[in-house]
Amino acid sequence: MPKTIHTELQQILLIFARLSDTERQLFISQMNKYLLASSSQRKQLVERWRDLPDTPPQHNDTLCN
Repeated sequence: MPKTIHTELQQILLIFARLSDTERQLFISQMNKYLLASSSQRKQLVERWRDLPDTPPQHNDTLCN
C-alpha cells in the first residue's frame, strides 16, 4: 500500500476514534448501507454525501435518508 494512502487511512481511523458514540453509530449505519447496496445505490449514496453541506446537520436524519 502506498505511504500516502496508508497515512490517509490512519487519519480517517483517528477521526473515527474521536467521534462520539452517537456519531460512531451513525457512521457505522451509513457504512453498512453502503456495503450492502447495489452499485447504482452506492452511486446515489455517494452523490447524496457529496451534496451535504460541510457543516454538521442540526438533525441526524439528514444523513439517514
